[in-house]
Amino acid sequence: MVPDPQHKEIEQLCHPGESIAYIIEDKGISQKELAIRTGFTEKHISTVINGEKSISDKLAIALEKVLEIPYTVWKQAQFDYDLQNPIETLSENDQEEIMHAIRFKKWLKDKFK
Repeated sequence: MVPDPQHKEIEQLCHPGESIAYIIEDKGISQKELAIRTGFTEKHISTVINGEKSISDKLAIALEKVLEIPYTVWKQAQFDYDLQNPIETLSENDQEEIMHAIRFKKWLKDKFK
């Protein structure tokens, strides 16, 4: 049977925190050790791994240094995940960041018409 390109199923992406969990398990690094090596609290690392918080720029930079996975990979994974999730499910801080980006994009578009 030939798949119909009009009806593609979109695979639901996992939160990038899940990837962190798999990677640190594979490398034998605990969440506590990751927290120490990245300079974040254990609670912050745990909330990211559990999908309760997004990967910030600062965390993506730290993960690049500690896990040797480029910053851009972490930020793209977070961006892709966020695209598949309605804004209402995000934290207030994340909602604010997204709305700021939308307003900035609109401002740029209007400014350079």
